[in-house]
Amino acid sequence: MAPFRILTGIEVDILEDGSLDQDEALLARLDVVVASVHSKLRMEAPQMTRRMVAAVENPHTDILGHCTGRLLAGRGREPSTFDAGVVTNNRIVDATATFFGSDTNNLIVNQAIDMLGDFLPFNVGRARVRGFSAQVSNAYGQRLGVQASYTGYPVAKDLSTAPDINGVVTTGNRLQYRPTATATLEIWRMAGHDPHEEAIGEDGIDLLFVGRQYADEENVHLLPPYATVGLHISRNLSPHLNLLLRVDNLTDERVPQVYGYPVLGTTFSVRLTAK
Repeated sequence: MAPFRILTGIEVDILEDGSLDQDEALLARLDVVVASVHSKLRMEAPQMTRRMVAAVENPHTDILGHCTGRLLAGRGREPSTFDAGVVTNNRIVDATATFFGSDTNNLIVNQAIDMLGDFLPFNVGRARVRGFSAQVSNAYGQRLGVQASYTGYPVAKDLSTAPDINGVVTTGNRLQYRPTATATLEIWRMAGHDPHEEAIGEDGIDLLFVGRQYADEENVHLLPPYATVGLHISRNLSPHLNLLLRVDNLTDERVPQVYGYPVLGTTFSVRLTAK
């Protein structure tokens, strides 16, 4: 039959618990396995979703057959209901990792000169930065998602040999306002009741972490690490109008973010966006 290749395959029933109605050893010998629902097509959507997810997670399943079970001929039949996003995107994880580094000349930084928040620009003759960042996102269908990110700066050195604005040589010191690490975590849930309709908005919780950092080139004023928690709610008021409500820093952190200035307390914001 060259140049054609004949494949061996089977269509197998998806049982009520999501298992396949065939021997695992037999399925392992086949080239293509189509898993389909042929019974209890009126199962409630949450149960049908779990049933299909279990079937597609079977390592032998290659194709999910006639998902809705709809009949077009004769009197017809209403399709089965389930969350298609959960079935097709179940536990999809995206992960990225990046290593970065830079050696710079003539880096301009603003250096605090008093407790009143006054700054003067200062030229760092040479600087070296080495770091890495990572991000992981996990989508549980179209309704729930989690995203976490982390950036670390293990190396952030001032390599200049000229004295700074205060006449101090800072060679080897850590760069001003370069945190040891930053991290974020966001958990969101799409708002809406019908899994087959577009979501009406999003509800989520946001966490932010900022590691310790120095507020001066001499590395005298150390700013401690801090973490904040926030919430956000967005709603589509119309196809072209979105309303976003945010509450940040629910824990009311007051750790200095800039020398002499604490992080703002709990803040509220409202944003109206035209699409």
